[in-house]
Amino acid sequence: AAHFHPGRFADTRLEQLALGVGRALDTLVPRHKRIPLPRLPSSANRRVLHVTHDVQNVGGHTRLIRRWAEADPESMHSVLLVNQRSGATVPEWLKSAVASTGGAVFVTPAAATLCQKAMWLREISHKCADIVALHVIWPDVVPVVALALENAPPTLFVDQCDHQFGLGS
Repeated sequence: AAHFHPGRFADTRLEQLALGVGRALDTLVPRHKRIPLPRLPSSANRRVLHVTHDVQNVGGHTRLIRRWAEADPESMHSVLLVNQRSGATVPEWLKSAVASTGGAVFVTPAAATLCQKAMWLREISHKCADIVALHVIWPDVVPVVALALENAPPTLFVDQCDHQFGLGS
């Protein structure tokens, strides 16, 4: 839909399917199939979890996350990468900016299923975030599924692809 635009920027039926999967996620990913949680940082300050598809040395969303962390040092900023490309490294300047606030960078295992990634994001967001900032691109269904519950942390949608069809409306 992003390459052959359907004339709409979102699809309610598709969104409802993703939300339905999210509501059933606990049964779709039983405890023994879940990705073990990493060591999670803690802070008495506001905790911001930035969720994005992947990061690179270039790219507006990667630098936006860094600058946000630098401009808001009173908050703890962490980054969760849903689909970091195999062999791609997280830029040191991003790791440093996040670490300076007490946060961490989480990379979902490449072999994990989409539902496992969504459950991992859900668990980390509940334990490590007061606010979730989605810096996602159009094909990424994981955040929609992960945050499909009413008790999800407040979520901001940073729409850098507002000119394309996408999920997350």
